[in-house]
Formats: sequence, structure tokens, C-alpha cells
Amino acid sequence: MAEAKTLEAGWRKPAGFCQSSPQRYGKERHSRAAAPRKRAPLGKAPGKNPVKEAEGLMSCALRLRNREPVRAARTAERAFGFYLVAAKTAFSEKNRADCFVGAGNALSLAASLCEKSDSRRAGRLRLEAGDHFHAGARHGTMPEENAIKLAREQYELALRLGGIVRVLERKIAMCDRASGF
Repeated sequence: MAEAKTLEAGWRKPAGFCQSSPQRYGKERHSRAAAPRKRAPLGKAPGKNPVKEAEGLMSCALRLRNREPVRAARTAERAFGFYLVAAKTAFSEKNRADCFVGAGNALSLAASLCEKSDSRRAGRLRLEAGDHFHAGARHGTMPEENAIKLAREQYELALRLGGIVRVLERKIAMCDRASGF
């Protein structure tokens, strides 16, 4: 009796159902009720490493940059998102700084690819890339001077592309003080 109730509960009349031809649509594909599905525990999925995912996306963007620049820019921005996720979940300062530098590289690539089509957007991406390079300057595997130099270059390119002059000049001066020019 319980089996009959589960069969009737799972079956609905399809559109155009006719009482005279029930064999045409059939009752149910299964003869038993479905077992409850096991669900994975909440939290980080096993085997998903955002840094490896971001590195894979960056290599894909570098391969696509000459043939399909729009698609390569989108891929670089996706890599940026994975780097930010990795920086948020990093367990050490070194890994966090390296993720910020990777995020800066991804944004820099995306900005260079969309520079011809949309210079304002490229300027904003350059500004954000400089901020991420500056955030990843300390405690990372890249020397602090190199990261500050990359940040300064991104700020100068953003200034050239029409960014907010006062803000960018202040950030360039901040990089100059940090590197001791």
C-alpha cells in the first residue's frame, strides 16, 4: 500500500493526457521510492585549490591574448577572482602576499588587453592592480622593492590613461617613499 502511494505521488498527468491511452505515457519509470541522497559536508570542497585554478586560468589567458583578446581579458579577470579567494583563505602571510601579487598580475594582463577598446576601464584596472601589488609587497616571495616598482608602474599607466590625478600622484609618491628613490 505504501508503495502504491509513493508511485501515485510521484506521477503527474502530462499535458494532453488522455484516459483512454495510459500505456502511451506510462505510470512511473521506477518501481521504488528514491533513497535519500548523501550530501557532502559544507565548507571547502576537497581537491579545489583556488591558486591552482587561478594559475591555470592565467596560462589560458596568456595563450589566448594574441588570438582572442576579449576572451583572454575575461579569463584573466576570472583568475583575479580566484586569487582573491585564495588570499582570503590563505593560512600564512607569505601565501596571502603571493596571492595579492598574482591578483595584480591578472588585473595588469586584463588591463593591457582592454586598453585599446576601453581606456577608462583599463585605467581603473591598472589602479586596482597597483593596489594589489602594493598590498602584496611585504612578506611575499617577491622582493618588496620589485613589488613596489610594479605598483608604481601600474599607477603611472593609470595616470596616463586618465585616472584621478590627485589620488594617483599621492600613490606614486607613496611608492617612491617606500622604495627610497
